[in-house]
Order: sequence, then structure tokens, then C-alpha cells
Amino acid sequence: MTDVNPGASRDTLIFRVQESETSGGPAQTFDALGLIVQINTGAGNTAVLVNQASSFSKVDSADGFLTMTADIPDVNTAQITNLRVDPIGGPDAAGHFFAVDFIRVNDNSIPEPSSALLSLLAGGLLLVRRRK
Repeated sequence: MTDVNPGASRDTLIFRVQESETSGGPAQTFDALGLIVQINTGAGNTAVLVNQASSFSKVDSADGFLTMTADIPDVNTAQITNLRVDPIGGPDAAGHFFAVDFIRVNDNSIPEPSSALLSLLAGGLLLVRRRK
């Protein structure tokens, strides 16, 4: 996995998952009890393991997908070398199928004032230049 923005902070992991009893069958209620998320595990990496349903906020969709969001402050500015999302499901999920729509790692931080000021100044200079 390659970082789009090396050194950027990462503070949330978001993914959409759907559970069904048969491949392509009707969606079931996803039980996050067995959910495992691992970031940067393996030799030479610091593991971040999230496997508690209470760590995630959940939003249901009309299409049967569940959007899961978790804070991952321990990743911060580390380069993400590997990411595993394993939607095992609850105790009744044996033999079930899981579809993952997307996995996204976000930076929700507010830019520091100096960065915002530089952006504003650059925008102003472009407007002045364009008028001339």
C-alpha cells in the first residue's frame, strides 16, 4: 500500500460492509462483534488492532450496507504499509458472505493557522494577478 501523502496524519478508518447468508443474497444485520482491523502488522511494524464493536460508530444504509467508522490516532503520521479489515461477524455468521464496498483512511484534522493563512494569501495573489 502506498501513501498518497507521506507524513500526513491519519485519524479515522471508514469502511462499508454487508453480510448475507448466500453469495448475492439478501443483506443480513451485520454483527461487528468479531470484526478485526489490523494496521501495520508484521515484522518491523507497530500493530494497531481494533476488534471491539464499541470502537466503531455505525450507520445503516437503505442498500443493506453498514458504514463503520473508528478513530485510529495511534497511526498518526506513520506510513501505512498494510491494512487488514476482516468482517468476521458475530457467532451466527459461520458460512456467511461479506461484501466490502470501500475502505478509506481519513485525516480529519483542522489545518494549522499558518497553513490556512498561506493558502488564503496564495488565493489572494492569484486574484490580483488575474485582474491585471
